[in-house]
Amino acid sequence: MHYSRHALCWTVFLCVSAITIGTASAAGGMLGPAGLLAPPQNPDDVDPRDLQMLAILYIEDNQPYEAIPLLERSVDLYPENGETYMWLGVAEFLTHQFGKAEESLMKALSRNPGLSEARNYLGLLRYTEGDLDGALREFLTALRDPVYPPVSKARVRLNLGNVYLEVGNPTAALEHLSTAAAAVADTDQLYVPVHIQLGKVLRELDRIQEAIAAFIKVVELDELNVEAHLELGLTYRDLSQVPAARRHLGKVVELAPGTEASERAQAALSRLQ
Repeated sequence: MHYSRHALCWTVFLCVSAITIGTASAAGGMLGPAGLLAPPQNPDDVDPRDLQMLAILYIEDNQPYEAIPLLERSVDLYPENGETYMWLGVAEFLTHQFGKAEESLMKALSRNPGLSEARNYLGLLRYTEGDLDGALREFLTALRDPVYPPVSKARVRLNLGNVYLEVGNPTAALEHLSTAAAAVADTDQLYVPVHIQLGKVLRELDRIQEAIAAFIKVVELDELNVEAHLELGLTYRDLSQVPAARRHLGKVVELAPGTEASERAQAALSRLQ
């Protein structure tokens, strides 16, 4: 399903941005003019942990290719560090080097079997490969970690909800997405994608008013959110509430001209007329 794929792309971004919070405070003296840490002139003299932190900043800045050689050097210097292998796997995943990513993530888990974030990324990798059962296994394993932070578990539940939607189990999807929604505040980056997916699964289960309420929460937080307006417009169209449908579909056309969302909104508007 298209919406599941879209949400998992969101989750990749969220996984990176959420787990990099607070990791860039060290590596003193290497801060470059663009706000990123500058590569050291002599990498042989640098602590591998500093190389890892520099690589994480590149990943966070959407420059995973630049992160890879730093992480490769870091694992050469400290081959028993499972976390560095995990980040190498993340960078390889983001650059679509899926075979290498799997190898690095497996090395991470062999060194630290409790590295649940590596499980989460391995689940995303399995999903990308079309192995939905494998993805579910990895996500569920990560979720069983008793010390995994609540927000991290919410990310995994978002992933689970998306996969359960894809395999045709909206009831299981609803369970995980509802739990995730209850765990995240409206200041968290997860709030929007969780509530959009929650609205979609509620609509699929014919719980229409609850679906509308989930989408409205997104619009109240971010009135420029194109996807939420599109989902509201389509839902109101299905309810034959034409003025509300036109209002939200028109907002999509205004906010995102020339996009797929705009094309869908325009098609729906033409049928309403």
